Amino acid sequence: MSARSCRALCLPWAVAAALTHAPAWGADTRLGLQTDFGYDSNVNRAISDKRADSYGELESYAARSFLTGPRAGLVLRAALRAREYFTYSDLSNLGLSARTAWRFQPGSGFTSPWLEAAFQGEALRFRDSPIRDGAIVSASLSAGKWFSDRLRGVASAAYDRRFASEGDVYDLSIPKVWASLDWRLNDSLTLYGTGTLMGGQQVFTARSVRAPGLGWSAASLGTSYAASAKDPVFNGSDERFTAYRADARTTVLEVGVNWALGGNHALDLGLARFQGKADGGPSYDGYTARAGWLYRFR
Repeated sequence: MSARSCRALCLPWAVAAALTHAPAWGADTRLGLQTDFGYDSNVNRAISDKRADSYGELESYAARSFLTGPRAGLVLRAALRAREYFTYSDLSNLGLSARTAWRFQPGSGFTSPWLEAAFQGEALRFRDSPIRDGAIVSASLSAGKWFSDRLRGVASAAYDRRFASEGDVYDLSIPKVWASLDWRLNDSLTLYGTGTLMGGQQVFTARSVRAPGLGWSAASLGTSYAASAKDPVFNGSDERFTAYRADARTTVLEVGVNWALGGNHALDLGLARFQGKADGGPSYDGYTARAGWLYRFR
C-alpha cells in the first residue's frame, strides 16, 4: 500500500475517534441505521457489454452537533457501511467514513440562506477487486435556503480525490457541482430531485477481444486513456474485461420520495439516470433504482 493511500485510509479513523471523544457540550449523539436494496443497470460502467446487478446495503452511523456561535454549528458524523452484490460478488465492499461539516446562517429568519463547508473521508475495501481498494477524500462548499415551509433548495461544489491501493486506474480527481430541490407535500411525504455534473476522470470498462492463436488483446476505446488494468470481476468463460481511466464528463439526474413513517423511521425510494462521456471518445450510460429504510435510535 502506498504512503498516500495509507494516510487517506487513516483519516476516517481519526475523525471517528474525535467524534467518540468529543466534549459533552452540545446535543446528544444521534445513532441511526439505514438499509437499502438497489439495482444498477450498468454496474461495470461499460461502453457496451453492460452488466447489471442488484445489491443489499446496511449502514450504521453516529452523529453529534455543537454550537460554535449564535448562528453557526458543527456536525461530526461517522459511519460503517457494508454492501453485498448478488451476482458480481467480488464488488461487495466495506466502507468506513467520517464527515465534518460547519454551517453558518447569517440571518435569523427561517428563510435566511445558510452556508456550509464540509470535509469527508472514506476507506474502501472490496471482497476481491484490489484495483478498487483505497480511500476517497472530499471537500465541499454549499449554499441553501428554505423558500417556504415546504420548499428547500441547495447548490454545492465539491472536489473528490480517490486514492488506489493497487495500480493507478482508480487514482481519480473529480470536481463536481450539483443542485437539489426538496418539496414537502405534507407532514409525511417529501419529493426531491438532484442534478450533478462531474468532470475529471472516470473509469470505463471494455471487453477484450480474443484472436485465434494470438490470445487476448485489449479493446480499443477510440480515445487516449491515462491508465488501464485487467478487471477480472466481470470475466466469463469466454470473456475478459479491461478497466480504463480517462478524462470524462458525467451527468447524474435523480428523483426520489421520502415517506416518514413515524418520529424515528422512514422509507426512501430513488431512481437515477447517469451518463458519462470520455473526452473525444466513447460514452456509457445506465440507471440505478433503490429502496431504503431509515431508522434513528435517538
